[in-house]
Amino acid sequence: MRHIFKLGQLFLHCGLVAGLVGWGPVTAADHIPASTASSGEASAAAAGLQERLARLEQFDSAFRQTVYSADGVELQDVEGRLSATRRGQVRWETAAPYEQLLVSDGTTIWLYDPDLEQVTVRPFRRNIAETPAMLLIGDTGQLTDEYRVLPIEAEAGQRGWQLIPHEPGAMFERIELVFENGAPLSMKLWDAMEQVTVIRFSDGSTAVDLDPELFQFEAPPGTDVLHDD
Repeated sequence: MRHIFKLGQLFLHCGLVAGLVGWGPVTAADHIPASTASSGEASAAAAGLQERLARLEQFDSAFRQTVYSADGVELQDVEGRLSATRRGQVRWETAAPYEQLLVSDGTTIWLYDPDLEQVTVRPFRRNIAETPAMLLIGDTGQLTDEYRVLPIEAEAGQRGWQLIPHEPGAMFERIELVFENGAPLSMKLWDAMEQVTVIRFSDGSTAVDLDPELFQFEAPPGTDVLHDD
């Protein structure tokens, strides 16, 4: 389903360095771990991130997602909007020319591609090791079971964390999150193919009352429905 399907993998996988706004191309240096924190510093970092995520009950934001190859070549650049709640409800919509819609009601996920007139329906998985987006929308009690959490440098008014999976062979080798004013500012992910996905949030708000209808999906007439259990 085109390269943009990587976007959906943040939510559908089966089984974020300081100042991300305005980044240029990713370089080989970005593959070097950013912190060698002590165990005490790592514990404090994990507690700080869990506290920050726990306060993120609802989130609504525009975003820009850029995917880079291992040697820093830009492969894709898309814009869209994310609406999400801590209950696992998600609406992730990308604009043309890579138009897609991903919707979750907390139990089921629908990934709709209007160009293909096709929707893929899957159960919503809550494992944060397999589904990185659960960091933003799910129970973070598994955080330290699945990741080593390290602090990273951030600009004034920002806080950043790096997450490294304990389990070898994870879908993403490293994740970095940056928050500003209590809301996610950026998310950066290194996958097993050494590609880097950078998601920058803008005009994000946590003081929102999201309409429950955002997290429901009804396939348009004539749409092919594929079930992947």
